[in-house]
Amino acid sequence: MTGHKMDSTQLFRQMGRRVIARQVLVERDESIAEVSDFTAFKRKIYRRYHHAPHLAVLDAKLTEVTRYVESGGAEGTGRVIISMPPRHGKTMTVGKLFPAWFLGRNPDKRIMLVSYGQSLANKNSRAARSFLSSRVYAGIFPSVRLSDDSANVMEWDIDGQNGEGGVTAIGVLGAA
Repeated sequence: MTGHKMDSTQLFRQMGRRVIARQVLVERDESIAEVSDFTAFKRKIYRRYHHAPHLAVLDAKLTEVTRYVESGGAEGTGRVIISMPPRHGKTMTVGKLFPAWFLGRNPDKRIMLVSYGQSLANKNSRAARSFLSSRVYAGIFPSVRLSDDSANVMEWDIDGQNGEGGVTAIGVLGAA
């Protein structure tokens, strides 16, 4: 009889293992979503993110741009003009979060963050680089990290891409 009965300690251990196994599966599924779904990525990496209908449209368009690049122009959208009022999430979405997500999926690509002024381009670059350096980001894109010699906010590289992948930030009056 003792072979079939469990004491409470054994029962809790077994239940704990099941909960941990279930949590690992949930986290793996969430990581897959965060790689493929820009909105899921934004929610995970930027805790203060508040989703809104206009941001859903913007996320969908940026995902189409990503598809265009990843398919070599066979699918998706190659050009997008974004026009929104101030304080509606353009800079956070397009200039900070999108570069981090895009480079996670395409570490061999180079992004140019172009703004009206060098200071805003640098600010966006710094934020994207900060997201890329975070533990949360490493959990989503474990093989993507900054190159050790990428201290310059105006130009930084993804490790292992021989200078191909990364960000160049310039103001309208700057030169690439």
